Amino acid sequence: MIDIYVPSYKRPNAPVIRKLISAGIPFTIVLDHEKDMEDYGGLQSEKTKIILLDKALGIGYVRQKIKERYRGVPVMMIDDDTIFTLRRFDEPTKLVTCNSDESVRKWFAIVDRFCRENRFDIGSVGDSVFCWNKTQKTLRTGSLASVTIFNSPRCHEINYDPKLYKRMEDCDLILQAITKRFSFLRCNEVLRHCPMNKAAEDKGGCSEVYQNDAIMQQTTSYLIDKWGKDVVILHKTHKIGNFPDFKVDFRKVRKRYGYTY
Repeated sequence: MIDIYVPSYKRPNAPVIRKLISAGIPFTIVLDHEKDMEDYGGLQSEKTKIILLDKALGIGYVRQKIKERYRGVPVMMIDDDTIFTLRRFDEPTKLVTCNSDESVRKWFAIVDRFCRENRFDIGSVGDSVFCWNKTQKTLRTGSLASVTIFNSPRCHEINYDPKLYKRMEDCDLILQAITKRFSFLRCNEVLRHCPMNKAAEDKGGCSEVYQNDAIMQQTTSYLIDKWGKDVVILHKTHKIGNFPDFKVDFRKVRKRYGYTY
């Protein structure tokens, strides 16, 4: 079975945590604030473990520590507000949200089989909003942020940039993996949805970061300087909180490093 880790902050009742506990799926909650133990401590059980990191350094540090847990068994990181969805290949336009314990267990069983049957370095699952391919069960493409799977020892080659420890470390992770010529694979049989732009309004998670214009400005400017204006492009008309959103042209970077997909 894949090794599941859920980084969380001020959201002990987050959807992913509730669904995994209810479905009886073993997983680990990762915290980096000691004061959060009071709220999360009651969730600990034989199947639900809690790891408290020794420093409160932001999501980048948390993801780095989760990545280091890879020891030959696939490691999956899931954002705590992710919504699980199943694709019906007989009726591709109809998506089934996993509300029952049985459907949640099916979602993870499919991903577990996907990891066992395929060889890749880094992977993810389909995106229920942006994933247009309705027929292929696997896609060779870049990883998505809210569900990231490390499936080879090469994951230890990625170093999180301390200047992105609070935001956009996921984009930097993918860009690093592309420049190191990792193999990517995405399971399109199951889907995920994460309310990205609502994060500025939601309590907990990264909402405090999205509401901090100084951090938004600093991290975005740094990512542009690091990877180039042609790779990290500002969206003036789209905003997260009070700050312009951005997009990363992963296709351009993949082409630059010899990928044919």
